[in-house]
Amino acid sequence: MILLEGYTDQEALGTFFVDYFTNDRVITHVLYTDITSKDSSAPNTIKAKVGNCIKEKLKQSKLNIRDVIKVIHIVDMDGAYIDDAFIHVEPTQTTFRYDANGIYYKDKAMVSIRNHRKRQNLETLWRNTSGICNGIGYQIYYMSCNLEHVLHDIIDAPQNKKSELAIKFAKEYGGNLEEFLRFIKYSSFSVNNSYKGSWEFITEGLHSLERHTNLGLCFSESEE
Repeated sequence: MILLEGYTDQEALGTFFVDYFTNDRVITHVLYTDITSKDSSAPNTIKAKVGNCIKEKLKQSKLNIRDVIKVIHIVDMDGAYIDDAFIHVEPTQTTFRYDANGIYYKDKAMVSIRNHRKRQNLETLWRNTSGICNGIGYQIYYMSCNLEHVLHDIIDAPQNKKSELAIKFAKEYGGNLEEFLRFIKYSSFSVNNSYKGSWEFITEGLHSLERHTNLGLCFSESEE
């Protein structure tokens, strides 16, 4: 099962999971939200929330937990680990804006709180996955700063262009799994040292704002 934040993730990446995991049925669940940054999410509830998302999709698909080999959860980093010094006040900015120098928004405290909450929830999910759906195989991977940044080197893509960019990527690599794997696993932004090491890397400095992904690890024989 693949858990995705938004529909453009499905448009851009969905076909490659189906092509790679050819011996298994791939089920994609689009959450239409970043569950790790929601106001209602906290370290003591995030595993249950993820588990409920998994159970919801299993029910829709008329499957049982024992039918699932593993869950791959893909999230955007959104600069969650940057120091507050790189959060900039921009009085007219009504949505979070990202560039290489930081995050811009009208309320610095709101960004800082969001980042703190997201960090805590991510730490809970990647460090110890026990307790999610009775120990179901689960790993979480990141796109930094976000999907468009990794796939197109566009850190702050306009909302009305995201679907167009996703489809463009899917068309460019569609039907050529080998080229997609080369792109996602061996590009200069690919972080493939180890699962634990890739997460330790993204927490440092401005890495969660920069162009990085550890998604290539889920297409490797060994992810430890």
